[in-house]
This record gives sequence, C-alpha cells and structure tokens, in this order.
Amino acid sequence: MTENIDKKELYKVLCEYQKTQFEDEKSQYFKLEDKSSKYLTFLNIFIPLYIFCFTYFLKDLPESTNSFLKYLLISTVVLSLITFCSAWSLIFRSLKLMSVPKMPSDQNLMNLYYKNTLSDLYLYTADRYRQAIDVYKSVNNEKIKLINRTYSDIAFGSWIFVISILMLLIIKVIES
Repeated sequence: MTENIDKKELYKVLCEYQKTQFEDEKSQYFKLEDKSSKYLTFLNIFIPLYIFCFTYFLKDLPESTNSFLKYLLISTVVLSLITFCSAWSLIFRSLKLMSVPKMPSDQNLMNLYYKNTLSDLYLYTADRYRQAIDVYKSVNNEKIKLINRTYSDIAFGSWIFVISILMLLIIKVIES
C-alpha cells in the first residue's frame, strides 16, 4: 500500500514539474513573439524613413559628382536596403502563426478520468505536458534562429547605413 502511495506522490511531483516546464516554454514563446513585434515595428518605421532620406539626399547630388563615389554610395544604400528587407522577411517568418500545443479538455479526457486511477492520470498528464513541451521547444528554437538572423541582418545593415552616411558626407565635403 505504501508503495502505491509513493508512486502516486512520485507521479504527482512529475506532473507538477512537467506543468512548470510547460509554462516556462509557453512563456518563452510569448516573449519571443514580443521581441519579434518590436523588431518589426523598428523595421516598419526605419525602412520607409531610410528610403525617404536617401532619396532626398541622392537627388541633390550634383551631376559633377565623381561617378565612382556616386556608384559606391548608391551601392552601399542598395546593399543596406536589401539587408533591411531581408531582416523584414525573417521577422515576418518568425511571426508566422505556428501550431502551439494546448492541454486536452474534451470528452475523451473526461472518460479517462472516470476510468483510471489517480496515479495513471498523473502519469498521463505528465506525458501530455512532455509532448507539449517538445512542440514548444521546437517552435521556440525556430523563432530564436529567425530572430538571431534578423538581428544579424539589422546589425550588418546598420553598419552599411553608417558607411553610406559617411560616404555622403565625404561627397558633400569634396563637392563644396
């Protein structure tokens, strides 16, 4: 009898542990969604502003500007824009609706509760949590990869952006 009670307590502890792990993975999923949304907001504001500013400054470049410098400047602007668009694409993919697990609550579950012992129910629930945790981990890992690639693209694009501004300043100094 004590072994049965010990088993029940063991399964209960396992179930509670799995529930905590499930909640942690679920929480991480929503934190990743929030981070993706912030990156998307940044890109949605920055890209049009970037295009507007450089269009404004590029149209004011005199015709006599050194063609090599002009070509280099336009190349860096285009490269940074492509990089930011790549980041935009990656962040959209990280926000893609993904199937996330939920714990069952249908009639089959009710029947399970009527027909099984408490130990079996704890074990069943712990296993369901384990399956859900595996799905969340997979989805979260994919989101993390996409967010990290987005960050890399934003960082690279930002460096190219700074180079573009420096080149624009150099051209303005040379032309004046």
